[in-house]
Amino acid sequence: GSVEMVFITSSRLIGLLKWALAREYIQSNPMPVDRPQRPEGPRPYIYSNSELKALFDNALTYQRGKSSLYPETMRAVLQVTYMLGLRINETLNLRTSDINLSNQTAIIKESKFYKSRVVPFNEQVRGLFVSYIEWKSNVGQDCSEGSYLFLNKYGVRPNRDTVEVNFTKIRRDAGIKRADGAGMQPRIHDLRHTFATHALVSGVDAKTLCYSKTDCVVRCRYGCTQTVAVTVHIPWSYTVGSYVRLSFNDRQVAKPCKQSLRNVL
Repeated sequence: GSVEMVFITSSRLIGLLKWALAREYIQSNPMPVDRPQRPEGPRPYIYSNSELKALFDNALTYQRGKSSLYPETMRAVLQVTYMLGLRINETLNLRTSDINLSNQTAIIKESKFYKSRVVPFNEQVRGLFVSYIEWKSNVGQDCSEGSYLFLNKYGVRPNRDTVEVNFTKIRRDAGIKRADGAGMQPRIHDLRHTFATHALVSGVDAKTLCYSKTDCVVRCRYGCTQTVAVTVHIPWSYTVGSYVRLSFNDRQVAKPCKQSLRNVL
């Protein structure tokens, strides 16, 4: 089988043997000392500003037939995922009440490891939220506080698989593909990696981002056009734009971020 399957099978067997040893069902662990190494995970792809703009533009034109998602909704999903540095499920789980336009913050509730966090955003992102909510109201979608921010044409939260299939069409139409020999093509999750990398390149200190409770790992040396050979641990999401909020030594601090969104909108 594949290297990944060998590693998974070996890990499960090791767990079973440890369980048996602890209960004295066996006297020793028969597993060999040289065990399969964990295979390298998917290699992150860092989108350029021109590629981001192509993705957002093509989100409005990719549909060739019937789809359960309005093009405007698909574009907003991609924009918010990138601009707030979210996982796709975090984006789709946002409710209207999670977006505080006055304080310019979004609450991400019970995400990975059931943790919640607050994500700040700048004035440009606030304007996008305002425009999108106005568009929702104009097409008759539910804008009440308890409703999901992103809805399909039937008023239901979009399915992740549907969004990812649509993203693949959009990416192909935009002509975006790997040239580094990696097996997996750019993914929607790479918007999150791109967000972190662009923040680093724009001046955010990598040491400030490092934290023991890892929320995301970005290997910037893959696909980044600039020399940023570091591994970044991001405990708090932050927004490329007017300011960023980071958690460091159990304190929240605000730091300026020079990257503008003008080139990708």
